[in-house]
Amino acid sequence: MRARCPHCNEGLKTHPDKLDPAPLNEATIVLAQCANPFCGWGGQLKISLERITKSSRLEAATEVADT
Repeated sequence: MRARCPHCNEGLKTHPDKLDPAPLNEATIVLAQCANPFCGWGGQLKISLERITKSSRLEAATEVADT
């Protein structure tokens, strides 16, 4: 996933060591900083799962093994 700075449109760097460990079925907060040193914008991004477009292969394999 790539996100852009809302101020200067440069790419954002995220801080994975500061991620909220919430599961994807809940909103997750990610800290982000603009990659442009002259801009310096920083903020929090809220990421959440909108919908599932493809089921996991692991889920299907588990169902076959159980039958």
